[in-house]
Amino acid sequence: MSGQVFRTVVEVFTFDIDVADHVSNIVYLRWLERARVRFLDGVGLPIEELIESGVAPIIARTEIDYLRPVRLRERVQVALWLPRLRAASAELHFEVTVGEDGEVAARADQLGLFVRLDSGRPVRMPAEARARFEPYLSVDTEKPGGR
Repeated sequence: MSGQVFRTVVEVFTFDIDVADHVSNIVYLRWLERARVRFLDGVGLPIEELIESGVAPIIARTEIDYLRPVRLRERVQVALWLPRLRAASAELHFEVTVGEDGEVAARADQLGLFVRLDSGRPVRMPAEARARFEPYLSVDTEKPGGR
């Protein structure tokens, strides 16, 4: 199965650069967050509406492999897709690419789930919400569909 890929462009600012003259590791976490929030908006599940319904998306695990430094003024794109979708959680895979040729600068995996705000306990995704994520399911984390 090969699904769609959600893509978004992120900017490199001067304050993102660390003492080694490249983007700081913490910035990648912010880029993943921006991609997730934009992804939720894109599938029609904006965070504001989720929170109003008493549910919040959280991240339980993050793993990032840094493959090459990103520097100021480079064009950066974050791609996101779902290798696995469970009843109450989803595995998210990301590729951070640089430049017009799309050189891979980093790959990341996250485990996300929805929790009830009142209890902090995981909540199963309703069928309607799950259906919004299904087009982004892909069993191949290295080469997603849509490339």
